[in-house]
Amino acid sequence: MKWLSKLDRYFEEIWAASLLSVISVLLFLQVIFRYFLTLPLDWTEELARYLFVALVYLSASLGVKYNRHFRVELLTTLLPQSANRIVDLLRNAIWLLFAIVMIKIGCEVAIENMIVDQHSPSLQIKMGYVYFLVPFGYALLSLRIMQRIYRTAARKEQTGGE
Repeated sequence: MKWLSKLDRYFEEIWAASLLSVISVLLFLQVIFRYFLTLPLDWTEELARYLFVALVYLSASLGVKYNRHFRVELLTTLLPQSANRIVDLLRNAIWLLFAIVMIKIGCEVAIENMIVDQHSPSLQIKMGYVYFLVPFGYALLSLRIMQRIYRTAARKEQTGGE
């Protein structure tokens, strides 16, 4: 269970830092090979682009984990604490519903692209694999939203429903 706790605590951070490092190395190599060795590596730019998409979804999940996404707080500042919890639960439930819809649509699009057998220009990988980043990212986002809902509901019970 200790490894599961560490996975929960550090999953996005480790992967985000790793992806950012790989992207930086790939783009550095692209610049060196293109301008100094005059041997452009086209695949590095394409791979960096796909890794950046993965990084965006990991970062979105990290934003949920640390409650750092933008939101309008005018309503919540005017309401009492007990109403804030209800608004927070409702907001997260709507967000979770949207994420589930995006998982469904993302899977459909990714599967369709696997069937069509479209390949990326330089790497020649199936684009369906790239499109699977969308449902994967939203699935990770959904897990973090469910954790927020659980923690918000548990906090309400602990305070006696103020």
